[in-house]
Amino acid sequence: DDLARLYALYVGSVVVFASITLAAAADASPLRSSPRGERNPLKGGAVLPPAPAREPWSWADIAKCYYVSPADPAARDFFFVWISRTLYYTGGSVQAFLVYFVRDRLDDDGPTRIDRFLAPYVSTADPARATCAIALAG
Repeated sequence: DDLARLYALYVGSVVVFASITLAAAADASPLRSSPRGERNPLKGGAVLPPAPAREPWSWADIAKCYYVSPADPAARDFFFVWISRTLYYTGGSVQAFLVYFVRDRLDDDGPTRIDRFLAPYVSTADPARATCAIALAG
């Protein structure tokens, strides 16, 4: 089946290019090879001090980093732009999904309930127009 081969090609290309990206973006820090307490050749042979103790992190701390309050005057514009773009692109994705969903559901030989519903507006042989009609009909 051609579709199965295309999906396999897609998944294979994602794996290959993600691997290349991860390999190319590897951290090449010179301090990685010099653990704390050993001499660092880049610092004139100075001994590195021990690393300071870090507080353990929590998921709540990470969530706080990404929280944007709509009540904050400095972040209000960013919040509304982010929400509007998220809804816009989600709507586009849903509409693209509906085109294929409607095409698959209407791809039978017999008339269905949705065929009778859409008949006055659009031919169900065209899934893009059928999706638009469903979206406008609510």
